[in-house]
Amino acid sequence: IQIGTPPVNGRKYLWSPVTGLSNPNISNPTVSLVNNGSTDLQFSYTLQVTDTLLSTRCDSSDVMVLTVRPLPEAVAAASDSVQVCAENNLSLGIVPNPALNYSWQPALNLSNTGVSNPVFNSGTASGSAYLLYVLTVQNPVTTCQKSDSVHILVNSLPVVNMGNLDSLCSGDTIQLGPGYVIVGATYAWSPAGITGGQSFNK
Repeated sequence: IQIGTPPVNGRKYLWSPVTGLSNPNISNPTVSLVNNGSTDLQFSYTLQVTDTLLSTRCDSSDVMVLTVRPLPEAVAAASDSVQVCAENNLSLGIVPNPALNYSWQPALNLSNTGVSNPVFNSGTASGSAYLLYVLTVQNPVTTCQKSDSVHILVNSLPVVNMGNLDSLCSGDTIQLGPGYVIVGATYAWSPAGITGGQSFNK
C-alpha cells in the first residue's frame, strides 16, 4: 500500500524505520509487510519533514501505526501436484475453519465448491487428464484472502479384455484374455483354477 501524502516543494522527508518501505526519503512511499502468524501485527513509522527553504530548517514529525492482518490458511492439497486413477475419489484441502469462506474453481468433478475439503472424482475411465484447481480462502471479517492451487493428474484405467469364449468342454484348456500382454501392467486372476496368467483349465 502507499502511505504518506503528496510531496511539497522545498520539503525533505525521512521515514524510520525503513522496514518494508520502497524509499524512506520521499513523502509517499509504498510499504510491503508480511505477517506469517495468526494474529495482527503492528508496525510504527515516524515521518520527519524538514523545510529546506527556511534558513532555520524547521522540522516536525508524525507517527503512524500500520496493522498487518494475517492471511487465512489456504491449502488445496498436500502437494502442488497429485495423481489419481480414473473413477477413484480424491480428497482435497484440509479440515475447515468455520470462520472462513472457501471457494474452488473450476467446479468440474468436485463434490462441493464452497467447502475446504471437497472430494474429486474424475467421472470417466478412458483417457488421462491434467487438471488445475484453485482454492481461494477469505476471512469475511478482515476481507484478507489467500489462494492455493493443485494440479491433478488423472490416470486412465487399463483396458480389461476377457476374450470371446464363455464355455468349454470338460477337461479342455482354453485361453482367456486378448492373447497379448500390456507393457507395464500387472495381472491377477481369480478364482483358483487359472494357470499361466491367461489360461483356464477345468
